[in-house]
Amino acid sequence: MKANGFTLVEILGVVVILSLIVILAFPSIIENIRKSETEISDATMLLVESAADLYMENNKTDYPSEEGNVYCIALSDLVKSGQLRKPFIDTTTKEEIDVDINSVQVEIKTDDNIYEIVKNDSCSEIRK
Repeated sequence: MKANGFTLVEILGVVVILSLIVILAFPSIIENIRKSETEISDATMLLVESAADLYMENNKTDYPSEEGNVYCIALSDLVKSGQLRKPFIDTTTKEEIDVDINSVQVEIKTDDNIYEIVKNDSCSEIRK
């Protein structure tokens, strides 16, 4: 009589092969997830930079583009002007960035401006 099904050795062989595949693939999957989170965070910062640039371009009289100037633009102003949308999420911490207490600090340089998100009370403008 012929028995249907798999033997214990065959099942153990499949489990061992699947375990090896998981052990080999898991670290690269985790690394790809971390890398994509960093890329998303970079994309979020690029969005803030673009919004700040557009805001300064639309308000040239308040934000002259002279090298060495440092401007503090409240994120709430970027939201009010339509340059950013709420909720604004920090992808690394998965928390919402409070647009009412944070600003983007822009330092004007000839090659490339420097952008940083800071608290409103720690942002200081320098105009020439």
